[in-house]
Amino acid sequence: MNKQMQKFVTVSPRIGAAIACGRPVVALETTLLTHGLPYPQNLSTAQAVEKLVREEGAEPAHIALLNGKIVVGLSEEELAYISHGGPAIPTAGCSELPQLLAGGKDASLAADAVLHLAAACGIDVVATAGIDGMLRGTAGSLQPSADLRELAKAPLLLVCSGFRSILDVEAGRDQLAAAGVQLLGYGCATLPGYYCRSGKAAVDVQADTPQQAAELRFHQQALGLGATMLANPAPLSSAMEEAQLESAVRQALAAAQRQGISGKAVTPFLLEWIRSFTGGRSLQLSIELLYNNAKLAAQVAAALAEMQTKLLTE
Repeated sequence: MNKQMQKFVTVSPRIGAAIACGRPVVALETTLLTHGLPYPQNLSTAQAVEKLVREEGAEPAHIALLNGKIVVGLSEEELAYISHGGPAIPTAGCSELPQLLAGGKDASLAADAVLHLAAACGIDVVATAGIDGMLRGTAGSLQPSADLRELAKAPLLLVCSGFRSILDVEAGRDQLAAAGVQLLGYGCATLPGYYCRSGKAAVDVQADTPQQAAELRFHQQALGLGATMLANPAPLSSAMEEAQLESAVRQALAAAQRQGISGKAVTPFLLEWIRSFTGGRSLQLSIELLYNNAKLAAQVAAALAEMQTKLLTE
């Protein structure tokens, strides 16, 4: 992290010590806490995520903007504060962050901002439920999403369940490949469909254990080859059927077009429409994905840290 950036970023003593000692850390976004779940469910979800990460031997690092200062590794009090603030606290990606930072504001941070900051702090692993890509029907006409842009630049591993199902998965997959991002499938040969387990876009390599995923990332890291995305399918017991999900997405897209929804308003509109259509099932599944991915991320981070430590001592 450069000196200028250090003026605006506070790494908690807990996370700073872990990074300095080579212990595993998992960076986590905070958007779900302010704009995805009501209080106190958002707080209990965040606490459960942190518990899962710690149980696997890693340190959880929720990242947010508090009083004009970026905090990497929220304390219990800070986690409670941002959860209690809810929708009154804006959410920020990289493009919104400078203005909020300059204004001394609070903000939860989306995946692209977390990817950027985790890389700057030397954190090797990030976990989230899913990432943004390109809306269906826009392939070839738009630049990559903020998530894709930051992932392409960040020398780390992202654990997620693929692109959100409202998006063009194949177009997103092509952009990852063009950016040199290695795409791993956790126990799967195709990129998961977020709410459903299967998809049509092939992954580069299948990894069947956290150790295999860590080994692949370790060698890519050693060669300086950029980022890795580890796609973790939804739990078999709660995943949606592909046909049911596709029907919901098509209806949501049609509703957005009828109502003239465009720009940044499209994604939250579609997600809320699908949540209502599924009777809240999609939101509950997103929470399960976050739990699953945080646990896997911690396992991979622990294995990766062990490999890095062994390399240094040889």
